[in-house]
Amino acid sequence: MRSLIDSILSKVFPIQLEYLVEILIIYTIIYVFLRFLEGTRGEGILKGIALLIFTVPILATLVAEKFKILDVCSSSSSSSVRRPSPSSSSSSSPS
Repeated sequence: MRSLIDSILSKVFPIQLEYLVEILIIYTIIYVFLRFLEGTRGEGILKGIALLIFTVPILATLVAEKFKILDVCSSSSSSSVRRPSPSSSSSSSPS
């Protein structure tokens, strides 16, 4: 009977209990820290830093895709860089 309950719970809740406890602990620490900073200058600074952390990567990706700087869909992006082969370099001897 215990294995049946465990099987059902693993299908309904695929996340293990340890992960949920870890997420809850991290959430609590962040919540307490933010409540501590509430109403101070540090709150504004922290909001600004969080805004930068979340928006800069998104904007950088959008700009890179717009100007075709970053090609994340192509797996051959590393082969698109042309490097001179050793046989094509001129090996002229000094006169």
